[in-house]
Amino acid sequence: MKFAVPTKCCADVILEQDLSVEAKGSDLELGALSERVTSAHAPWQDDATRIRLNLSSVREETRQHALQTMERWIEQAHAAFPNLQVIVTHAAPHYFPDPPIRPGKTDTLPELKPELSDWGRLVESMQTLARKCAGLGLVLAVENNWAYWDGIPEDADITKLGPGDFVEYWCSSPAEWRQLAKDVNEPGLGMCLDPSHAVPYCQRQVDVEARIETLFEYVAEPDLIAHLHWNGSDIRTNRGRHDMHLCVGTGTLGDEFHARLKARAAQLPQPVTLEHWHGPDALAAELRYIEALPTPE
Repeated sequence: MKFAVPTKCCADVILEQDLSVEAKGSDLELGALSERVTSAHAPWQDDATRIRLNLSSVREETRQHALQTMERWIEQAHAAFPNLQVIVTHAAPHYFPDPPIRPGKTDTLPELKPELSDWGRLVESMQTLARKCAGLGLVLAVENNWAYWDGIPEDADITKLGPGDFVEYWCSSPAEWRQLAKDVNEPGLGMCLDPSHAVPYCQRQVDVEARIETLFEYVAEPDLIAHLHWNGSDIRTNRGRHDMHLCVGTGTLGDEFHARLKARAAQLPQPVTLEHWHGPDALAAELRYIEALPTPE
């Protein structure tokens, strides 16, 4: 099994351990590391305005701008990285303010505008991008999005909160994330699972066992998973409301869950991404942990 790491990982470690690389949207010039890039994460916002690219917008001009930006970037990544196999993308803003700028940590939220976002338009956009990727010999992998807790006080009664109380992308829930793959129905599209994004959604359950049950729903149909952003998190305490990106094997997701990910990782043709960097000692420890997990049958 081979692994990729983010570009913020030390280049010497990448070379010494023969690791692959996952590039991010701004990493189109990586010099000697370019040939090690096997996956690349598409941009999700306009960096100057912080406005999210919206592939589901009912405003067709907005949706077309997002599509054209993404298509242009996919072409650039394909040209920049000769061994690129996977393009990772987010879905699109759903319960977001207008314009779609994430509010940030606050006890109050601006008005959310889900009526400006449409599932059918998201499906159509993903079909377009999946075909674009397939034409270049790439796979488009749609990542489950972090279900934000912006505006939710730490002591809020979770049982009284509903979807309109959360800033949320499409494809934060396991069912919706899996459904996108089925509705798009393109061979060039799969899903990218990030446990550190999944756990904040699971945290909407008060009962820890219910959280764990929800977590396992993300791996209920492993054949849909085309890429992994393999991370640890804390599903048992409120720390897991945040996008923790812990090393694999730290946190509280458990050996059984990570063994499921190892089984799927062993089936994928490209390296899976350890999407964090906590230093060489932490990397060595998580690689030992993964090695000690049960070997997939």
